Amino acid sequence: MDEDLKTRLGNLKEKLNCGNETKVVTVPKSEAARLVNKYKFKPKERSRKNRFLPEKLQKFQKLYSNSVEEAENKFPDFKLYSRADFEAKVRQLADVTAHRSLGWDRKWLNPIQIVSRGWHLYTETKTEGSILALRCKCCHSLLYLDLEESSRSSSANESYHNMLKSQHTIDCPWSNHKYDLEQNYNLSRASLFLEVQRIIDKLEEVKHFEFALPIEVQEERKVSSLFDVEDQQLSILAVFLRGYSFITKDVVECNACGMKCFVTTLRDKEYNGHAIWCKYEDESKLKKLLVSLQDESLQREVKEVHESRKDGDQSNDLQDRLKWLERYFKTI
Repeated sequence: MDEDLKTRLGNLKEKLNCGNETKVVTVPKSEAARLVNKYKFKPKERSRKNRFLPEKLQKFQKLYSNSVEEAENKFPDFKLYSRADFEAKVRQLADVTAHRSLGWDRKWLNPIQIVSRGWHLYTETKTEGSILALRCKCCHSLLYLDLEESSRSSSANESYHNMLKSQHTIDCPWSNHKYDLEQNYNLSRASLFLEVQRIIDKLEEVKHFEFALPIEVQEERKVSSLFDVEDQQLSILAVFLRGYSFITKDVVECNACGMKCFVTTLRDKEYNGHAIWCKYEDESKLKKLLVSLQDESLQREVKEVHESRKDGDQSNDLQDRLKWLERYFKTI
């Protein structure tokens, strides 16, 4: 046999024999997991000797501590992404200050802006009149504001608004963070799904109502198809679209500012029972957003129908026309 061939066969045999050895296959960790663990855990400082444990168990201690758990224990009131917690605090502040002569502002200074920066009403210090005492439960800072409307200008409101951020300590998480009002609270396209879900839940709660309220419902018919509402429930839908919820069959309450009124009062289109800072203060805004959303969805469906017809699909032409006719009758 050729010597060169023998050498090549020998090399092949060695490689095949090496393949019989067991090897440990390691799967590399993802970059995301590495970054999460890097900032979630940190080396733990050795604590003092535990006199209740024997010597052989002294070394069995956690080498790392969870930074997330430590932050939650250190700042239990820092709930930046809890919508339920935020709305509860706004309602609490609004209810406590409802009977005080405080000059709230639409933009700069109101319960929404105060709570979004982590402040609470400080009840241990008794204040009278227009003086408002606030306290942060994370850094324990105190802030006193004079909210007398007659002696305050718009520039003063803006300076008070800036103080809601600057009066926190440097290590306080509220000094660099704020609750996202645009995404989770204010009436906008981004938070519209929250309002739709609220109305659906409220309609389910009052489905046993068997009477029609004395309210005009012409505009509500345009959005009734979004909630699958019958004609006898349109007046109830009108109440929810204006931001109210039923306490009893005769009394309603605003979901945001907590203002109450009688149902019969809502017959007056000019009546607005919301606070000046309430997100439902413009009672027609939610209906306009829902109508625009419905119009856009209809336009997309019309475009899809036209495109399908261009492709030569005429099989569902009659069904499509009947569907559009039914939707048209629901909106008039």
